[in-house]
Amino acid sequence: MATTPPEHNRLYEGLFLSPEELPGLAQTQSTHGGPDPDDLCFEREGGRAGGFHVWSALKEDQLRRIVDIRWLFPTPAAARRYHRIRFAANAEGLPLLPDRPSIGEGARLLGGTPPMAASLGLDADDSTMGIALFVIGPVVVKVFVSGVPLADLSLVARRAERRVNAALATYPQPPVPTPTPRNVSERWPKGELAYEEVLAGRPLLAGRGIGDVLTFDGGVPQMYQAIGGGEEDVRTPFLYTFPHGSFLIDVQGAYRPERRAFGISRIGILDDPFGVLRTTEGIGIGTDVAKVELLLGAPDIRQGKAATYRTGIRFDAGADGRVERIDLIAPSPSDSGADLRPKDPPDP
Repeated sequence: MATTPPEHNRLYEGLFLSPEELPGLAQTQSTHGGPDPDDLCFEREGGRAGGFHVWSALKEDQLRRIVDIRWLFPTPAAARRYHRIRFAANAEGLPLLPDRPSIGEGARLLGGTPPMAASLGLDADDSTMGIALFVIGPVVVKVFVSGVPLADLSLVARRAERRVNAALATYPQPPVPTPTPRNVSERWPKGELAYEEVLAGRPLLAGRGIGDVLTFDGGVPQMYQAIGGGEEDVRTPFLYTFPHGSFLIDVQGAYRPERRAFGISRIGILDDPFGVLRTTEGIGIGTDVAKVELLLGAPDIRQGKAATYRTGIRFDAGADGRVERIDLIAPSPSDSGADLRPKDPPDP
């Protein structure tokens, strides 16, 4: 594990909740040994320190427990990437709650009964848990609660937010390392994160592409020059996935006989917790589906939870009624080979 330089120890120590912020609870454990053994992303993103404090109390024969967890990175970009890539593991199988609070960046609240509770013979009242996950600058925050009403989860998370902001304003932050492209190869001539830097903040344009960088006019060769070639899925010819940054996209290639070249038929936005890719109307991953129709009108094609507009864009809705995937579709799909059916997202 990468260790925190001495000058940043006070910053790291200041990130955690104090006894005054958790009245009635006693600290029963303090562990600062870095990430879990299966957490390869921590080292990959240059993690400086990671650990947690456990606070607990017995009240009315029920154990109240709060686990206050932090990961410190050298840059906000590294923290954002870690949050997105490790979100599923850090969520511990709990379902998303409908609230999307304005806590830090990329905040998500989860809560309910974990999948293993039934196998352990636990009653729902004894096993309800909650998790808040978000990012503040170079810090990834996780707050875990059990035996605590889920309504109080956001309250504890906001206290953690204030604590982290105060520490960042008081103590020196990790120095920003000199950026170097990662995994430069023939497939990623500018490094595997080039797509993140080049595409972030560019608008999603129906029937055209992402800004003026990744467009249907250009094609696969131009994609390689701009952002590299991604990870190609051999089961689906010419499907390129770009999974290593703070958002996830895939690009579908197709041979265009009229051009005698490989063009781009579809661009998918699958995972964007920080909302860096949006349409000109402000629609992105996480937007309420009702708002999509308010802004764009009724879709031309409905297929299950997918709404397709003939301008060249499709929105897939999740169980919570929010957009979980956006597909930009090339004009004349019958010529380009684009498939209008909803796609299952690849594993990040």
